[in-house]
Amino acid sequence: MAKLRLHIILAIACWGLLLSCSCSTRQEVKEDEVLSFSVTTCVKNSEGLVYGDTIVNYDGGEYRPTKNETYKNGALEGIDIYKAEGILSYSFKDLKNDSLLVSSIRAVFDRKIVIKDNLLHDSKFTGLNGKKFNNKNGNFYVQENDTLLIYKF
Repeated sequence: MAKLRLHIILAIACWGLLLSCSCSTRQEVKEDEVLSFSVTTCVKNSEGLVYGDTIVNYDGGEYRPTKNETYKNGALEGIDIYKAEGILSYSFKDLKNDSLLVSSIRAVFDRKIVIKDNLLHDSKFTGLNGKKFNNKNGNFYVQENDTLLIYKF
């Protein structure tokens, strides 16, 4: 009976030692959540189209901004909409009171940006999750077809 008890204690100790070793060898994944940021959405500029005075040159193409969303602590502070007449700015309060506007511009009140293993994860654009980004001039650029997203942290 004493031998059986000793074998059981040794088996439990070995299993515990094995488990603690496997847990300690896991690699830490570097993950940074960005709390305050802005995201500018740009579309590829058609040749000959003059639409405001702001042009973004990126990767050999010209893009014009259509919207800029500003977040603080992951919560929407305001949105700027770029129109031919100029920029229309909407505060959080304006957006809270106009559900039709929020729907038409696809505003998101709470947004989470995480940079993990040099990949960008954006809770608004699940299709962009895991996209590589280009860090240029302190901004992060993500290109998807004719759309360019510029993240400023």
